This record gives sequence, structure tokens and C-alpha cells, in this order.
Amino acid sequence: MALLVAVAPAAARADDQVEASETPGGDPRRPLPAGIWIAAAATAGLATTTTIVGLTALDLRTSFDRANRDPRQSAAERARLRDTALETEHVATIAAVTTIVAAAAILVIYLTRPERRDLPAPGTELARLGQAPVLSASF
Repeated sequence: MALLVAVAPAAARADDQVEASETPGGDPRRPLPAGIWIAAAATAGLATTTTIVGLTALDLRTSFDRANRDPRQSAAERARLRDTALETEHVATIAAVTTIVAAAAILVIYLTRPERRDLPAPGTELARLGQAPVLSASF
């Protein structure tokens, strides 16, 4: 006996319908999916990280510049400060680019989100197809 998995639409229930006044994002014909909110929160976290790493990189660069002007600093110490500052600047640049890409992706998803379709509620159903049982799911 074989088990087949298929995706099939389930019947919509009246209590699953969202009223237009409950729809976040303004236009009830184009609601904002939860994924946009999750991606926006992740992008905000990236922006915060970028800010913190960027400020740290600026501080390390200032420390290197100060040490570079001080003749009492050894060459090894100046090299260590320079390497640390450069590494942190690279991390800040990568974080900034990642933040910009994430923000652009969210903007594209937001602007191209589809019109609302009344989709059936998620569910599973066990049926038979000839002699084989079929597990169908909708989501």
C-alpha cells in the first residue's frame, strides 16, 4: 500500500474571514502578510547592528590615527590597531550592504504584494485514491 501526499484546497470557514477594518497595512484589498512584518523586524535588527558596528569601527579608526601620530607607540601596536580598525570597517560595510539589500527586498515584496484572495483555511484530510490512501493538506 503506497502513501501519496497531495495538496488540495480545504473548505473555507466563516470564522476565518478577516474584516477589512482588521487588516493591517491600509488597503483591505492588498493586506500585508506576516512575512513582511517579520522581514521588517529582521531588517531593523540589521540596521541596529550596522549602526553599532559602524560606530565601533569609527572609534577604532580614531584610536589608530591617534596611535599613528604618537611616536611612543611601537610599530607592532600601530599595526595591531590598524588591522583591528580595518577588519571592523569591513564588517560594518558588509552589514550595511546586507541591510540595504534586505530593505530593498522588503520594498519589492511590499509593492508587488498580490490582491487579497479568500483562501481556504489550512487543514489535512485523509482520502482514498483507488486502493492507495491519500493524505491531502492545504496551507
